[in-house]
Amino acid sequence: MDGMTHPLEATADASAVEPQPGSVSFVVTSYEQVERAETNLKFLQSVMRDGDEVIVLTGAEPVAPPSPTSWFRVVTVPHATEFMLRAHIPAVCCKEWVVMLEDHSFVDDRVIAAIRQMIPGRPDADLIVFLAKNLTSVSRWDWAIFLHTFALVWAPLVRPPPFAPVTSVIVRRSALGSEAPMQEGAWELDVIPRIFRTGKIAYSNDIFVDHVRSMTLASAFLIAFHNARAGAALQRVHRIPIRNILYEGWYAFVPRPRELAEALADRCHELPPATFWRLHVIGFAHLIGNFVGSLLGGGRSAFRL
Repeated sequence: MDGMTHPLEATADASAVEPQPGSVSFVVTSYEQVERAETNLKFLQSVMRDGDEVIVLTGAEPVAPPSPTSWFRVVTVPHATEFMLRAHIPAVCCKEWVVMLEDHSFVDDRVIAAIRQMIPGRPDADLIVFLAKNLTSVSRWDWAIFLHTFALVWAPLVRPPPFAPVTSVIVRRSALGSEAPMQEGAWELDVIPRIFRTGKIAYSNDIFVDHVRSMTLASAFLIAFHNARAGAALQRVHRIPIRNILYEGWYAFVPRPRELAEALADRCHELPPATFWRLHVIGFAHLIGNFVGSLLGGGRSAFRL
């Protein structure tokens, strides 16, 4: 796969010219291997416009030499976690808007059309929330993992969403501030939450990702554990008190599944039997991960997500 770029070269490119109004930096994070981004790349090539750019951010070592004629760039941050890749977004994107996707989060041409329609229609917004649908990964444990993360932004919504997951997001480039890489974890814990708190957000039921994860009981438990452990370790680096982190784990285990059951009461018929029992299992894994990450650090968890 061609289009490899060194991170420092990408930083220099990011601030070189004034972005064209309405232009988009499409970013796909794929920390494990670039090839996992291929599905998104094939689609994005079909919806690019003049002035747009497509970037793959990866922690994998380059497997091909740079190609100056490639229609996309690959920016390698060696041995980076997903958190570190997202922290590099301000340094590599140079267009007016950033559409950031994971390599297992997918959109279609209708979603892109809705994004392009909303961008000029909401000049007051700095952030457009990605909602989520579970269109592909529909086994029982797939649903549990999906709802653990996306239940409150499961499209369609009848009211504006609460704070949404930031692993896929649409954000005005100027709202990110610095053109240098951020501290690992700043995207998740500081920058996007800060923009959300300003209230300069927009959403549409037509703008969502299909979050594709194929899960068994064991894999669902492990990914919830590793995600919580890595997140807890990052929170400690950002000086969030241990008691707050442990409370988050307890909340995921006990109150949150009950609250989600109430919030989704009208949609239970769309879910497999015993879904909310599975959410308690996922919450227990989250609690254990928070405990271990708070006291022992992240270990290798950030590379097992």
